[in-house]
Amino acid sequence: MKTRNWIVRIASLLVGCLSALPAPAQQTKNERPKWEFFAEGGASVHTEVSGTITRQFVQPPGTFTQKQTKFFAKTGRLFTGLRYHFDSKNHIEATYSYSPARLNTTVSGFPFAQPRTFVMPMDYDYFSVNYVRRLPSRKRFEPFLTAGVGLVVFSSSFEKEPGPVGNFGVGFDIPLNRRFSFRVEQRFFISGTPRLTLVIGGTPGSGLVGPNVFDINGNTFDIVPSVGLVWHF
Repeated sequence: MKTRNWIVRIASLLVGCLSALPAPAQQTKNERPKWEFFAEGGASVHTEVSGTITRQFVQPPGTFTQKQTKFFAKTGRLFTGLRYHFDSKNHIEATYSYSPARLNTTVSGFPFAQPRTFVMPMDYDYFSVNYVRRLPSRKRFEPFLTAGVGLVVFSSSFEKEPGPVGNFGVGFDIPLNRRFSFRVEQRFFISGTPRLTLVIGGTPGSGLVGPNVFDINGNTFDIVPSVGLVWHF
């Protein structure tokens, strides 16, 4: 529910900005082409998500409270996309980004057991559509703001799990010539956490009953600083 609220806010911002678009201005000889392709690379740093779940044992009968912490290890990010310029200030873009990752889950609270950490390779793919607002240029710098919504797909060795994602960010371009620019930006991605199907306890009636052992609800914030090149065409 919290993830949905965040995404609704970002979508509202996107719709509001698009509704305020002015009529496209005529392109002059000094303006850049209407399209651009960009490719970037950078880091990917996630926040932790934690929670507690009450579980029940059938044999021997009893309940206990289990604390869980889930987070992706720091990794890299490949980031690419297409951007269309309505005019000099209002742009829209479609992006794709990918990160190889490790999902770390620590579970504590098992009766008569030490905390356990589970590490699973899990890639994630982001697809999104963003509105981009170009800000007034500062000398050679061309700053911009962006916000959008899309889809994230968590992929492990045995399953794929899609989910909604929102993002917002800030960046700037340094023009190299009419066709190429150098780009630096910082984006923040907001999504839920992957739900794994691993169950502990064996057959029903002999072990643990209750929610899935790795089902932790909450928002994950992914901080992505990146640099790259832009080709205007």
